Amino acid sequence: MKQQRATIDRSDPSVARFVSECGLATSAVSIRLIGEREEDVTLQKERLERVFGSLIALTAPRQSGRGVEWIVYGTLLG
Repeated sequence: MKQQRATIDRSDPSVARFVSECGLATSAVSIRLIGEREEDVTLQKERLERVFGSLIALTAPRQSGRGVEWIVYGTLLG
C-alpha cells in the first residue's frame, strides 16, 4: 500500500479531533507558482518540497505560453 495516498478516516470523533489539533487540512489545496525566471520558480519549488516533503506534489517548471512566465502547478495534501 502506498502510504502517501492513504486517507484519514475522520468519521471517528476522536480521530477528527486529533487531526484538527494537528492542524491538518481536510482536503488538498492547489498551488500555482509563477515567475519571470525559471531559476526563481525552481528555487521556490525546491524550498516547498524541502519543507512539506511527501505532503506536496509539484510539476517541473515550464513556460506558461504567456511570454516569459515560468509556471509550476502542484497540490498540497493534508
